[in-house]
Amino acid sequence: MSEFEEKLQEIASCKQTAEATEKFEILLSTLVEDSSNEDFLARVRDILAKISQDTIMIILTKQLFTMLMNAIDFRPDNETVISAFNEVLRSLQVRNIAFEEQLLELRQLMSRRYEAMGRLEEAADILVGIQLESGQRIYEAKQKIEIYINIARLYLGCNKVASADNFVNRASVLTPDCSDEQTLLNYKVIFAKILDHKERFLEAGQRYAELSLKIDLLDETCRMDYLEHALAAAMLSGANQQRTKLLTNLYKDERCQCLDAYSVLEKMYFGQLISRSQLDSLAPLLEKHYSGILGLEAEKKKGLLERAMVEHNMIAASSLYTNIRLENLAKLLGVPIEDAEVIASNMISEDRLEGSIDQIDGYINFESRNQMLSAWSSQVESLCISVNHVVEMIEKAHPEWASALQTASHMES
Repeated sequence: MSEFEEKLQEIASCKQTAEATEKFEILLSTLVEDSSNEDFLARVRDILAKISQDTIMIILTKQLFTMLMNAIDFRPDNETVISAFNEVLRSLQVRNIAFEEQLLELRQLMSRRYEAMGRLEEAADILVGIQLESGQRIYEAKQKIEIYINIARLYLGCNKVASADNFVNRASVLTPDCSDEQTLLNYKVIFAKILDHKERFLEAGQRYAELSLKIDLLDETCRMDYLEHALAAAMLSGANQQRTKLLTNLYKDERCQCLDAYSVLEKMYFGQLISRSQLDSLAPLLEKHYSGILGLEAEKKKGLLERAMVEHNMIAASSLYTNIRLENLAKLLGVPIEDAEVIASNMISEDRLEGSIDQIDGYINFESRNQMLSAWSSQVESLCISVNHVVEMIEKAHPEWASALQTASHMES
């Protein structure tokens, strides 16, 4: 029997927990510092064989497993550590009900090592094995949410969007039972990122805009980054009323004035046409906030932005023209005639554009601006009548005040 095995036997024979843990700590220090990778793994197996014996009290066994895991985690070589952790995992799973706490810690340690190695899917998979619902241990909502959003983050990192979405949905069910603001903030961040990956840019933009207002939880740099991300997401969104509302909120946010894309935001807010050069100026904005999204290549990002800008310019054109030939509209939008007609048709059918297409004569007729102005004028006229009526009632109730006001008005004249 080697010296190492003798020390192990001494530890297993200890009657006092304190004595056993003290000797085990000394043994582990030599294991971490002096062993080669091969010797290290061999000794880890020897330790596991000894401390897994039924003759050792369960309370002591749990302590020894925890100490062993922490000692293994001190090793710098990720591959060796993962191999050692897998040995520990096999030993613990034999009695997984009794070692839920140790299994939780072990899986989290393994996940961090896998992530450090760039093996994100494995880092997520090892966390999925944590028995948050089926085990005997009861976890608080906060802890469950933290684990679920960590799994989602890792799956997103390797473009497993459906898997990430699944775990964010699990977390969302628990948010009403969580009062920890930082945990809820982390949930909102990962949820916004998933919306980005699913190309639901408008919803993502709304979430980023909300995050940009979290003064108590985020520093100014983070808030400005989320604000700019909200703008980028809004510009990728299709033209509709919700997008207009988001653009309005962003335009009215004074912080946006210092953003490079503010001039384009201003034009979009006022319903003005966006030129090709202005469209191209948005490339750095998209590169900054969407380069990390796997599957959203440069050409696809450019296509999404062009589609959004064409739809914006379509609405801008509807405010400039009562009707326009399709070929002229196509030139204005910078797209083929067939595309201009299809885009207009889709927007009209989806109630995002008011008008009709005359395919025989090749025209698109927008809602008459005169009709719109007439309706607006009628509303203003109605408002003025109501105001006059209120003034008459005030004058009748307070004749002295009305007389004094009239006298003051004449004196100013």
